[in-house]
Amino acid sequence: MERRKRYLTIFLAVNLIGISVALMLESQMGCDPIGLLCDGISHLLNIQFGLASFFYNLLMIALALLISRKNLGTGTVVYGLLSGFFIDFYRMIFQAVSLADSQFLIRLMAFVLGEILMSAAFAILMQLHLGMTALDAVLMKIREITHLPYSVLKFTTDTIFVVTGILWGGIFGAGTIASALVTGFLVSRIARMIEFFQTKKDTVMVSEARS
Repeated sequence: MERRKRYLTIFLAVNLIGISVALMLESQMGCDPIGLLCDGISHLLNIQFGLASFFYNLLMIALALLISRKNLGTGTVVYGLLSGFFIDFYRMIFQAVSLADSQFLIRLMAFVLGEILMSAAFAILMQLHLGMTALDAVLMKIREITHLPYSVLKFTTDTIFVVTGILWGGIFGAGTIASALVTGFLVSRIARMIEFFQTKKDTVMVSEARS
């Protein structure tokens, strides 16, 4: 039962990633740094976004397996290898309703919702110990070796991804900057909420077991 719950949670997180990034891409307001890099790869190689995301994540998972295996989990692999194809699926839905051609306010709301859902997915994977993203696993290992703050390493990689994505034809916008600035904060907040409700649930279960 516990294993089934674990897989259902990972499936939920992957769907959230699919919906969130699709919303951000179709809002035409820019995407998160990793999304921008993958968008650049898709333009450079003339392939679907999902396939570009698959190649990126495959490379990161391979690198993480080499230097930071302990930080990986089932969620890392499933999220990394499948999320891009979920993004393509949900993107087709939003293209069908012409989200990209909607009024600015609607596109702004779509981007904000996408940012929240993406942060929620990351928080679920981290807080429920399903494995962090492959990039975070690599950055944690680098932090351990160099003693540089995670925030500095994340900002550096985000900057590299953004510049590379732009040079390769990815769509850059104000949303890219906003995502880089607020994602860490949102993930932290949502993770705390999950921890609070999980602790509350465990307390109730212990109380019921004693009564």
